[in-house]
Amino acid sequence: MFIIGLSPETVHRDCRGKCLYEAEQDTHFPELTVHQTVEFAAKSKVAHFGPPNGNESHLVRYMTGAVLATFKIAHVAESKIGDDLIRGASGGERKRLTLQKLSSEVIPFNVGTTVPAALTASPH
Repeated sequence: MFIIGLSPETVHRDCRGKCLYEAEQDTHFPELTVHQTVEFAAKSKVAHFGPPNGNESHLVRYMTGAVLATFKIAHVAESKIGDDLIRGASGGERKRLTLQKLSSEVIPFNVGTTVPAALTASPH
């Protein structure tokens, strides 16, 4: 299998720790709302790095709002994520939620199968 035109040997040798694979199937907790999921990711990030002034709740609110706006999922913030059995956010919205999780990693290469489709999906 070749990743972004590179052989597995090249990726293993030259790109170790610099690539992140995104599977086709999004994996989320379907009972949580989009807001709860983004907020949890923000809390986890803040807990790991910590804000410089110690005001964690303000930073979490700011990061949550910024992510919802940046990934155009603010309009479904209070909707359940859903899955095949639970009605919730659309497939494109779930894909953007996955991209949000991936974008919080400090990885130069994101190897995914449907990244362009998720970014160009209609936000309605």
